[in-house]
Amino acid sequence: TSTIALTSLRKDLRIGDEVRVESGTHKDITGWVVNKNDESVWLFNHETGIEIEVSAGSVNFYSPPRTFDMDYSITPAQKEATNDSKSKMSEDPNRYLVGKHVIVTAGSFKNYRGIVKSTLRGGKVFVELGARLHRQESFEVKSLRLM
Repeated sequence: TSTIALTSLRKDLRIGDEVRVESGTHKDITGWVVNKNDESVWLFNHETGIEIEVSAGSVNFYSPPRTFDMDYSITPAQKEATNDSKSKMSEDPNRYLVGKHVIVTAGSFKNYRGIVKSTLRGGKVFVELGARLHRQESFEVKSLRLM
């Protein structure tokens, strides 16, 4: 089992991915990738209807926070179970990585490509490596980069 850190992964943005700008004049803007090249990404901001161009290194994948509407016709036990599920989800800051394509940037699997299959405690994720017959390996998030 190997561990890969998130900082060791490279992004593989694809048209249709939802991303958030992390730096620069468009910081905190979210949108869908509509075009890309090695240096730039073009985003369509669904709130303003405007397309912007930003540096490919200034964006990260984005998943809007999920909201759970409370149905007051449910029992108190059901409400407690729902609240427990919400707290478990909020405890895992890496859950947005599941399903994302990554590249290992450190360790014995450096430059291997894979898909994040699940998250683990302590900042680790399971990555299915294509070059290892789809075998899943455990990596620290900091040793991975999104593709």
